[in-house]
Amino acid sequence: MAALRSPAGRPELFRQLRQSDLFFLIPYQEDLEGETTITGGDRLVLISWHGSHGEYVPVFTTERQATWAMKSRREEEEPAYLAQMKGEVFFTIMATRKDAQVIINPGCPLGEARLIECAIKGLATGSILRPVRSVEEATEQMIIMDPADYPTNFIQPLFEFLRGRPEVAAAWIFRQEPPTPPATVRYRIGLHITGPREQVQQDFVLVAKAARPPNVEFGVTVLDPTHPDTARMMRGVRPFYRAAVSSGPG
Repeated sequence: MAALRSPAGRPELFRQLRQSDLFFLIPYQEDLEGETTITGGDRLVLISWHGSHGEYVPVFTTERQATWAMKSRREEEEPAYLAQMKGEVFFTIMATRKDAQVIINPGCPLGEARLIECAIKGLATGSILRPVRSVEEATEQMIIMDPADYPTNFIQPLFEFLRGRPEVAAAWIFRQEPPTPPATVRYRIGLHITGPREQVQQDFVLVAKAARPPNVEFGVTVLDPTHPDTARMMRGVRPFYRAAVSSGPG
């Protein structure tokens, strides 16, 4: 699952986290010896660890990852049980806790992923994976960007994601003026999608949210190549991404 930790892998990571069984730690209790089922009326007490981002709940994708992480921790930990729960149910419980954060597979060789409160709530409801609403056409002025001025740290994960989506023929990026608020940089990204658009647009937005720097805002528009003005733009402006084989204009 190491590739899923990158921004380009976030959509598939979120799907797997909701659908899979997850492992987490609960305090040791003598009356929980052996295999026990926790019912809906039980109050679930979770063990937290501390790291560079403060207090967090460690969660593991396999029992093996959990065992490895617990053995690798140098400091003494309180006795604990390893509990297992469906991801969707686990995040529903976590979403009720204010300022909660979760780290997936902390300290494990395959890498870890940090989830803050908004992502936890989105995983609980499934809204993090729901189709995005259509983005209205921007009224701001669009500035054609020189490739030398591309925000590399932002678009590189987008490029990597698009390479795995053959239904996207090409993608363009523009800078919007004036930015709102002034301290931010706002980009408009245009996608030429030749296949079903809903899922790829949804996944693209998830990747962009994970990849964007703090001062960057963005909008996403699915381009209509049958519109004369759009067709002229697609022919005349160089895309930052073009599929190896594209039947579209440009």
